[in-house]
Amino acid sequence: MHSLFDLVCPGLLGCAKDFKLNFSNQIAQGSDKHATSGDRERAAIVAESLRKQVAPYMLRREKKDVFVTEEDTNGAKNETCQTISKKKDFVVWLRLTSNQMKLYNAFLQTESVRMALNRTASPLSALSILKKICDHPGLLSEKAQESINAQSFFGQDEDDLKSNRESLMSSIQALRKSDVLQEISKSSQLHASCKTIFVLNLVKKLVADGHRTLVFSQSRVMLDILEAALKTESWNYCRVDGSLSSQDRQERVEMFQTRTDIPVFLLTSQVGGLGLTLTAADRVMYV
Repeated sequence: MHSLFDLVCPGLLGCAKDFKLNFSNQIAQGSDKHATSGDRERAAIVAESLRKQVAPYMLRREKKDVFVTEEDTNGAKNETCQTISKKKDFVVWLRLTSNQMKLYNAFLQTESVRMALNRTASPLSALSILKKICDHPGLLSEKAQESINAQSFFGQDEDDLKSNRESLMSSIQALRKSDVLQEISKSSQLHASCKTIFVLNLVKKLVADGHRTLVFSQSRVMLDILEAALKTESWNYCRVDGSLSSQDRQERVEMFQTRTDIPVFLLTSQVGGLGLTLTAADRVMYV
């Protein structure tokens, strides 16, 4: 707080040492769980004094102070207020493809899952792999693939075990990560996941209706798959992920903001950490 005010109003709160002595330490002491009633009372007085000192220099406006919703206008036009549409969230449940179901059930039989169920290992790693299978089998690391291949199926005889392993290995080999990362015109990679099938169909509908869409994903590999699908549709698009420099990132943001012929922007979820201005879009998807 001192650094911010010292930048815009130099000297307002004194030097950093005085600010810490007169305000920061006392407020922190009063907030401690072992603070006495006197400490809390002193902290409240100091905090109120600090608020009064900075109040003339601070302007805080919440969204409700700037915008009114469509419902608040009651159909009447109010030229002094901007309106903002009510946000609508849709959660779509999808059925796994046959290959995804094979891999999902196979992983449930692995030692990793057994250890998590027995509370001898953290379940987070196992849950992460299950999530990757649901997103797209191509996201699986080689270690995860080996874990599934080395699994022991419960309650199966040797013939069934051999048959299931061969079927599973065939699925894994068809969906190896190295294949997914190739420049694809292969639709087989897109159709290996229920999510990617749905996303492409939804994007087709949104583009046809004139919408501009942001598509977020945690994984760059998922963006690779979706990017390949967009190329087959010959759509203009932008993409930003952690591999780009800040300058390139800003150039692509400005391109999307200014060019109406780009209907889709692919992004990894981490790139928004420092904030991105993408007001040109009116639809957002997270896959």
